[in-house]
Amino acid sequence: MGQSNETLESQELAARPEIREQVESSPEFQAWKDELPTLDIDGEQFYLPWGDVPMDADQIVYHWARSHGLLA
Repeated sequence: MGQSNETLESQELAARPEIREQVESSPEFQAWKDELPTLDIDGEQFYLPWGDVPMDADQIVYHWARSHGLLA
């Protein structure tokens, strides 16, 4: 079995695409995401929702879903 470069959050969202769709279509999520500081690392955009720990787009979708009761 090979290693995946995907985060655990990316893998979970790939298995449950309806969660990603629900979060990304939320105006509240979009407004929150638009206000987050961002950081570009090697051409990829990361978000800084809680201090100085960069998170990719899948990670912020996943954490939003968990904090809003969409994922157990």
